[in-house]
Amino acid sequence: MEFFKKHYEKIVLAGLLLLLIGSMLYLASIIKGPSNVTRDDLKIPKMTADYKACDEKDPDFDLAKNLYGMKPWAVSTPRPGRYQQFCSDLVVTFGGARCGHEECERIIPLYFFGNEKEGCPWCHKKLVAPPKQVMFRRGAVTAEDPDGCGIPHRLKERYGLPVNDPANVLDDMDGDGFSNLYEYRQGTDMSRAGSHPPMWHRLVVKSIEKVKLPMQLKAIMARNPDDKKTWDVQINIINLKTGEIENTNFEMLGNLVKIEDSYYKIMDITLDRKTKDKHGNVLDKSCIDLASDNGTRIRMQIGKDVYTPDAKVVLLDIGTGREYPPMGARREITVGRRGKGGRTKYVIKSVNQTSSQVILSHRGKDIPEPITVKGKIPEAERIRNQSVSAEAQDPKQ
Repeated sequence: MEFFKKHYEKIVLAGLLLLLIGSMLYLASIIKGPSNVTRDDLKIPKMTADYKACDEKDPDFDLAKNLYGMKPWAVSTPRPGRYQQFCSDLVVTFGGARCGHEECERIIPLYFFGNEKEGCPWCHKKLVAPPKQVMFRRGAVTAEDPDGCGIPHRLKERYGLPVNDPANVLDDMDGDGFSNLYEYRQGTDMSRAGSHPPMWHRLVVKSIEKVKLPMQLKAIMARNPDDKKTWDVQINIINLKTGEIENTNFEMLGNLVKIEDSYYKIMDITLDRKTKDKHGNVLDKSCIDLASDNGTRIRMQIGKDVYTPDAKVVLLDIGTGREYPPMGARREITVGRRGKGGRTKYVIKSVNQTSSQVILSHRGKDIPEPITVKGKIPEAERIRNQSVSAEAQDPKQ
């Protein structure tokens, strides 16, 4: 024990020396090891396939037998109920958006936005139709117009329009209801509201139809069959929204009946109770004929809906987004606003329901072209604050 106490330092140093010698020998073996590796040692052993090869001509892979020979799938049919148009079977998609009312905010189909008959199916409140998208497309690329926006860059710089934004040609910098691009192509000053194309360029035919009148012939009381002047005519005034009778008027031959803004005189009363249905019930086809001072005639038959004698047009001003109420011939329409290029009054000269065209006159002269469903201004040249301008695209795409 005394030996270890006297020489323990030497014993520890000897152990460390032996550990160092062993480490050096191990390091030498590692350095020498790669020189003993042969090509055969580096070869990856060949593996055998763990699957069985299939024969493509095997009857199990016969499409005509296994797929087309199966019982065909049932044809997708709409689900019974109120909203049949939304049946999709997970393969047909339709657009949707979030309800704009804070207390609802559910995702619903776009069908309900702008629908005049019904609103949100959850909160039942009316929803405004989303703005129509207009795709801005690049035109021909030239040295003066490097991005093909349609307006030379030198002209955009002169008017203070950023040249790195091609879609700003669809802005309306002077607020006259015409886009910068349309004014440039029409040769007017895009920076001055007083300089603009004719206001009728902004009008588009939205619809043309005969409008249902809020009245119906209810009955004819013929006290003396030989004297029509003694007959009473019952006309009901109806609320078109609710279908309820608001008032009942009793008229006679020769009386004046107000229909919209005009007065019509009862010219004739006809009793027709000879026709019978298959059950033997008498069908009352009695009617009255009315005429206005300008010769327009209306026939009202008992129990039948009454429509305006002439087709009426609903015009849309794409410069302001204003939709005019249904109007017929000889009605006056004002297009434009004060301080925004001024206002112009036109008179509807004729409405053609067959061709969906309207002729306007200004100061006694017809405008050069009829108003149509397409309008004078192309979709791609309309101002983008009345529509959403998409990202510019190459027309070749």
